[in-house]
Amino acid sequence: MAHTHTRNLLHLVFATKDRTATITPTMQPKLEGYMVGILQNLGVHLLRLNSVADHCHLLVDLPARLALSDVVNKLKANATRHINEEFPRQKFAWQRGYGAFSVSQSHANMVIEYIANQQEHHRRVPLAEELARLLEVYGFAGDPEFIDG
Repeated sequence: MAHTHTRNLLHLVFATKDRTATITPTMQPKLEGYMVGILQNLGVHLLRLNSVADHCHLLVDLPARLALSDVVNKLKANATRHINEEFPRQKFAWQRGYGAFSVSQSHANMVIEYIANQQEHHRRVPLAEELARLLEVYGFAGDPEFIDG
């Protein structure tokens, strides 16, 4: 086969250190804009990104040539460095680890909408409940460290 075709849609979720509400409304557009640039430089196709005070959701199409862990580590490390330069008093950091959940093409629009509506969603649902639900939906046994931090 002369060409390789892949579609690796992944819903990524990662939280701020200690799940503290450190992503301020002023910081959010700078953080998200910088993350968009990092993903573009890595060659990752971003379908949707949204952050709230204590965590971030992304839907990406990961190229076959890239390792998921490398992409997430570069994304988190570079975004942290940038935000700490822009907001030196904030002491911004991400929590260790992340969630990465495969998404079928037929569910991509639903996940895009879910990510787009995070601010409204978290007026009703706390992060720990959301993470527990994601683990359940994707067939993982409860992981207290992922849920509780």
